[in-house]
Amino acid sequence: MVTRKTAVAISTPALDPVPETQPRLVVRLGRGRTGGTTGLDWMVQRARREGRDPIIADAARNPTLSRLYPGEALVPSSTDVVEVKDWLTSVLDRMLTERRSAVLDLGGGQDSTLAEYVRDLDLLAFCQDVGVLPVAAYFLGPEADDFAHAQAIWREGYFNTPQTLLVLNEGVLKRGQNPAGAFQGIQANPDFVAWVEAGAIPVYMRSLAPLETMRELGLSFGAAMADCPGREDQKLGPTRAWQVKSWNAALENEVREVGAWLP
Repeated sequence: MVTRKTAVAISTPALDPVPETQPRLVVRLGRGRTGGTTGLDWMVQRARREGRDPIIADAARNPTLSRLYPGEALVPSSTDVVEVKDWLTSVLDRMLTERRSAVLDLGGGQDSTLAEYVRDLDLLAFCQDVGVLPVAAYFLGPEADDFAHAQAIWREGYFNTPQTLLVLNEGVLKRGQNPAGAFQGIQANPDFVAWVEAGAIPVYMRSLAPLETMRELGLSFGAAMADCPGREDQKLGPTRAWQVKSWNAALENEVREVGAWLP
């Protein structure tokens, strides 16, 4: 039977324990408009609810994450490749100086910049030497091109960390698409199966119907779940607050196996 999470039975090896104090560098990869900003935002807020304060770094060409965290998110001064690479170095320096985790949103347009930077620095060897856990988070919609783009990055090999998440995001489905079968084509793809067998972990992210209203009211996930007032003292209401709680619980369950990889 096809499930939302995996279309075939795939066994994955047991994950090694990760020290709680080890900083994580979570890099969002893949095409734009696949829900990566929402996923990173959730990771940041999850960390904060648990008493951690990750660095927020936004180099996307459409920098949504920095708009959610004005004055907090680190952003490069321009999209110039040299300046972005210098900015990436400053983000890593801050991680090491403050021993804090970081989430890095490259959007869909900076893959080549990251590739150059990783080759210049040998980022994975650097992370190993300085005690940082590198995590690749590929956000995927149901389109074949979404997976093809992610696979192209993987085949380039510049950020092939053992800690790899394949986030199947129901939130980007087109109207009328059936969530139960929307990802079946990707999940049945032999390359997807091989990727998972090599250690990548699929994570299913459900659609969050009140997300747009949450954003309009300026509510965090925690505030939305508690039905706290947002802009102009407006609330989601108990029904939508329950939807956010249900969505959050489902995503927490999905990442239970890999929670130690998150910031």
